[in-house]
Amino acid sequence: MNAPLTPLWRWSVAGLLFTGAALYFLWAGEIFVDKKHTMLIRRGADPLLYWGIVLVFLALGGAGLYKAWQHLRA
Repeated sequence: MNAPLTPLWRWSVAGLLFTGAALYFLWAGEIFVDKKHTMLIRRGADPLLYWGIVLVFLALGGAGLYKAWQHLRA
């Protein structure tokens, strides 16, 4: 059987970073777009954009962690 091309640590780091960012967005209730905090995406102000970003981050984090799990089981 061929070894996976992408190392386990890459899938793990990507999955944890995306999942952690999504959980932080949920906890904070807002997403800062720039460093000076002049542009925010808030839960109540623009819910479609906010939840879209959170769901995409959760999907990417879940996919990364799933690939890491597959790598561990192989």
